[in-house]
Amino acid sequence: AIEDLQHGLWNQLVRSIQDQNGPRLPDSAFFETAAARWETLRAEAVSPAQSADYRRRLETFLGEWGPLPEALHVAGRLCLPPYPLDAAALTKYAASHRVLYPADPNGYENEAALALEEGRFAEALRAAEAGLQTSAAHTGLGNVRLEALAALGRQAEAEAAARQGSLG
Repeated sequence: AIEDLQHGLWNQLVRSIQDQNGPRLPDSAFFETAAARWETLRAEAVSPAQSADYRRRLETFLGEWGPLPEALHVAGRLCLPPYPLDAAALTKYAASHRVLYPADPNGYENEAALALEEGRFAEALRAAEAGLQTSAAHTGLGNVRLEALAALGRQAEAEAAARQGSLG
């Protein structure tokens, strides 16, 4: 019932804006269709050998349906090993993710993972800690933080955090 109310209010807002010669905005059905299409694409298992085709389809999805946060995260993950490393694409995805969804820790995770992969350990630690500010229990960010601490020679701190189960 609440979802129907939200859809109805969104559609009224869209019509009101268009009646005032404002920009054309999609109605709620667009977002429902985008979510359904994303679920279908997301459900596919992707091996490293299939990643190029999947990334092309994911790029098409992002272009047609918009930058859903989870789609940006998955696109970024496909740019890191075991998939072929594509730092430029991951930088683009992570930057878009962080600008559009600043409270979503997955944008920070992709940024931190790339910095870690490239040996920029202090930057990886900063990004992981910034992301942990948005979600202290985010496992991926916690793991990057521990790896970055160890790589920076701060093994005792990393070991203590791991023993305590503290990711943030």
